[in-house]
Formats: sequence, C-alpha cells, structure tokens
Amino acid sequence: MRNLRTEDEIIANWKGDIDKPVVSICCITYNHEPYIEDALEGFLIQETDFPFEILIHDDASTDRTADIIREYEAKYPRLIKPIYQTENQYSKGLRMNSTFNFPRAKGEYIALCEGDDYWIAAEKLQTQVELMRQHPEINISFHPAYKVDGFELKKEEIFSNYSKEIKIFSPEEVILGGGGFMPTASIFVKCESIKSERLIDWLSKSSVGDIVIQMHASIHQGALFIPLIAAAYRKNHQGSWSSSMVSLNRVYEHRLKMNAFYCDLEVEVPEYEKYFKKLSRRANLIFLYQSLKAFSIKYTFNALTFIFANCGK
Repeated sequence: MRNLRTEDEIIANWKGDIDKPVVSICCITYNHEPYIEDALEGFLIQETDFPFEILIHDDASTDRTADIIREYEAKYPRLIKPIYQTENQYSKGLRMNSTFNFPRAKGEYIALCEGDDYWIAAEKLQTQVELMRQHPEINISFHPAYKVDGFELKKEEIFSNYSKEIKIFSPEEVILGGGGFMPTASIFVKCESIKSERLIDWLSKSSVGDIVIQMHASIHQGALFIPLIAAAYRKNHQGSWSSSMVSLNRVYEHRLKMNAFYCDLEVEVPEYEKYFKKLSRRANLIFLYQSLKAFSIKYTFNALTFIFANCGK
C-alpha cells in the first residue's frame, strides 16, 4: 500500500456532515490489478473542503483487484464503499455504474473514473465543484487528460485539450464530438441528471455509457470545459473499451445498437436530429473504412447498409 494521508487527515479539512457527501466518486473495476492502486491514490489525494465518498464496484475480478481494494477499504472505511461481486454482472447484460453505483450515490455531483484510469491533480474535485456552482445552469463539466501508454504518462499527448480558457461547449458540439469528446475520468455530472428516468432509458438502449451521459447532461445547456489537465487515460491496454473495438464483429454489434439508438433520439429530441444523423453517418463511414482495410466483404456490406439506411443519411 502506498504512503498516503490517513483517513482522519483527509476528513480534517471537510465542512459539513460526512454522511452527506458533496461528490460521489463512481469507479468500476474488472481485472485491473496493475492499475487499481493508481485510481485509488488519485481519489485519496483529493484536497477538498467538502465530504466525498468513493463508490467502487468490482465485477468478480479473477486477479487481485478485489484484494487490493479490500486493503484500502480497511484503511479508509468511512470513504471507500465497495461492492464485490462473486459472479460477473457485465456478462449478464447489466451496466455496472447505472445498476450498482449511481443508485446508491448520495452526492450532489457524481465524478467518474474507471479502475484503469486515474486522477493526477489534487485540486480536481474542488475545482469542478466551485466552477459548477458558478454555472448552476450547467449539468456537466470535464477537463483534458494525459494519455498513458502502458504505465508511461505521455505529457505530449493530451486528450480533449480544447482551450486555455474556461469554455461552455454547445449541445451540438458535444453531440458531434462523439464518445471521445470528454475523457471518462474527467466527467463530473449533477446527480439529478445521472439519476433521471430519461438517462436510465437512454442507457438501456445504447451499447456504451460515456457518450450517452455526455449528450444527456449537455442537452439544452451545453458542457463546461475546465482547462486543468487532471487525469490520465490508458488507451488500448488489454481489457479496455478501445482494445475491445479491434474485433470487426464487436464494432458491428456496437454500430447496430448505436444506430438504432440515434434514430430514437432523432424522434425524442428532434431539435438535434441533424446532429445525431451526422454523428451516426461519420461513425458508419469509419466502420466502412475498417471493413475495407480488413478486406471483409461481409462487414463492408453491413457498413454500406448502415450508411444508406434512412437514419444514417
């Protein structure tokens, strides 16, 4: 276990009731043994004047991920609140955060960070809370993140480094930005938005959660960008979302579900119809390129079908 502040030292600066956290950190893990300590450390270095809670869901990891979490839970019992599954829930079609973490979140805000990513700035949560309260009309904020290749932090490669100034992105910009517009470990959302019935419905129809949360929270008022590089994002390591999209069959299944989802949104939120169509068409063109590059007749045909379907035009 790494040398960090004690639980009492972290809590000493807090104002307010520890049982009424301002922020609920939601973390999902599965076989993240090499990475989970980085995530936990990023949570525990946060310097705030308000209470926060750390909600972790381990989906029956087969490595030592759960054992490592238990070590930290024993040292930080008032902060770390884990769920340890004995059977894998993802394989049963369940969504980890929306099923197990979001419903038990007590915070005014929810901060996302998966177990293979981590935070690097101690002022991250304090900054996001303060700026969100200065912009009460906004439901979501985010910031840039460094890329991590294996265990090497690459400061020359920064995701979502859009501006040197605080900026509000429009709903249209968020939609067209796609799932990679906001690094997952930077997403900070009002709890009321996360727990809304509409978002729960949207999540049930989509194959990936990040883009849905981004779009839902940004609809009508946009998203607050904070120019603080406060997180590190691991890309293409074994078990990550990006690595799972190497298989054309997985990409096909993803596109099939997301195309249908975007069609539903065109009806439900008609004022953004043309932006959903643009996003869907662009993603289908990328799928076509991947299929052609792999010399796959089957998936090339599927991609062309998507592109020329009514909802992809």
